[in-house]
Amino acid sequence: MYRNHDEKLNEATDEGWVYGTISVDRKTVSSAGRVASCMRCHDSAPHGRLFGLKDLSPFFTKSKEPANSAAER
Repeated sequence: MYRNHDEKLNEATDEGWVYGTISVDRKTVSSAGRVASCMRCHDSAPHGRLFGLKDLSPFFTKSKEPANSAAER
């Protein structure tokens, strides 16, 4: 799934979200767009159609502390 921010396409999306499914071998797209089975679950997601943590920025912020090397231990 990905978020489309083009308001002209909102009717073709689920509040901007586009869902998709692929085959087990990852070679064939089996559905894309407003996939009803995806929309049913994501409609109840607590964070704007997303499940999980609301703020992931702490996980993607580089630490200002240098990592300890094995030699320093």
